[in-house]
Amino acid sequence: MSEPHREHDTLKAIQNLQNEYPFATGLLIYCLIERMLKYFIRDEIKKAPSRLEENFCEKNKHKKDRALRKRLIRLTLESIVYKFKYKNDKEILKEIAERRNNYMHSNDLLEPVVEKNPKKRGEYHKKDLQQAIKDLKSIFDLLKEDYEIVIDHNGNLGDFRSRQYTHTNS
Repeated sequence: MSEPHREHDTLKAIQNLQNEYPFATGLLIYCLIERMLKYFIRDEIKKAPSRLEENFCEKNKHKKDRALRKRLIRLTLESIVYKFKYKNDKEILKEIAERRNNYMHSNDLLEPVVEKNPKKRGEYHKKDLQQAIKDLKSIFDLLKEDYEIVIDHNGNLGDFRSRQYTHTNS
């Protein structure tokens, strides 16, 4: 049996909260995405070849843990996009960063966009949460995590499991 994912407890919280608190769960997902990317960068900086820009790696790979942590803390999701080397990675991350910024800054909750009817507003939140879950799945896939996100037929986070059980050579 494999080790639980480092974010096991956060993923469980997402599963438990998603139906009752869709907006708050979306916020949690975007925080998780940013944290996962920072962990990835921390580990990827020291690899050769790296999926990150060479200049960025060179400037940071010899930093002590505390200095690197300070550097990572200052990165926003939007700035992380430009640390990646490959165009496809940048495009995926840029789209996620734009959605994250709209969500985190409540851009769709300001009048006149905000729906005054609580039931209708809840439907918007659920739709936004489903997109956040898709973004989380994209991050797991992009970072080639050992675990995968499984989205159920309702668009919810249905499961997260080790890829070894479902991995195919496609």
